[in-house]
Amino acid sequence: MILEGQRAGAVGWIAGLVNALPRETMALFNQKSDSIYRWFLPLLRMDVLPKFVQYIKLVQVEVGKGTERVR
Repeated sequence: MILEGQRAGAVGWIAGLVNALPRETMALFNQKSDSIYRWFLPLLRMDVLPKFVQYIKLVQVEVGKGTERVR
């Protein structure tokens, strides 16, 4: 809900996928772009699932920025 939050006056965002997709996350936050948001939304929805940490770790592996290992 980053775009909705910004439009309501939010000045920050706690992001789960920022470690895997930092450029995309910052572009979404800085540009407030609906097209980036539509591209990113399926990934952002992982944050509301019970295994969101595992899913984020898997995205990190896919982009070559981490391990899927979860403690």
